[in-house]
Amino acid sequence: MTFWKGAPLFDANKLEPDARKGFDHMMALARPFYPLLEEKGFYAFDISEYITICRIARACGIIDGNEFEEIVDRFVRKAQVFYHSFYEYAMSYICGALYFSASNFGMNGIDQFFEIQKNLLNHLFDENGNWNYYKWYVPAEREWVQIYPGNPGCVVTKAAMEKGIGYMYRDTALPDRPDSGWRFFHGDEPDEYANDPNNLQIIGINTICNMNPTVLAFLEAPVNSAFGWNGKDWIRESK
Repeated sequence: MTFWKGAPLFDANKLEPDARKGFDHMMALARPFYPLLEEKGFYAFDISEYITICRIARACGIIDGNEFEEIVDRFVRKAQVFYHSFYEYAMSYICGALYFSASNFGMNGIDQFFEIQKNLLNHLFDENGNWNYYKWYVPAEREWVQIYPGNPGCVVTKAAMEKGIGYMYRDTALPDRPDSGWRFFHGDEPDEYANDPNNLQIIGINTICNMNPTVLAFLEAPVNSAFGWNGKDWIRESK
């Protein structure tokens, strides 16, 4: 995700030859799914795997009911950030299942595997299926969740908090502060507004990620990086 967005987490050229070969292979497998999933990626598959492991651990007595609820609750809340319907979740899950099956076992039998998954999803989304009967959970109030590690601070305008983020850039982080350097705007604030401290808030960057998880792909971009929202995607701009 970060490589496709021009804000890579690491320099792929510094990988050992075998690691670089594996990395390029996995990127090639993932690339066809990106137009369908974008920043949400295969995260639904990961969430489902975590919950399945927790269910097995609970059944085996490794964790008790309270521990199960505490662990699973974190992943449920993360699902709320990235997905807004069972359809979105299912799309991410099925693509993740195909991706990991292809990466682990190759393409042999992938068509049969896809048909099995498709039949399962058709059953779940049938008129009387569980995922039509039980609607996607929407909490009465936003349930914040830890997404970005460390949760450094950032500066955001009140307009962006109220109307959404449409422009962001990374400045040099303030010294001796837990500052990420990121500054977030709605995008139409005049200079007088943006330069008035009364119109700015300092918050944890996890709050921004909860509001708009698409920013996750860019958070490792270097200082002086700037991006604007065009209604569909983030486009690199001049600071």
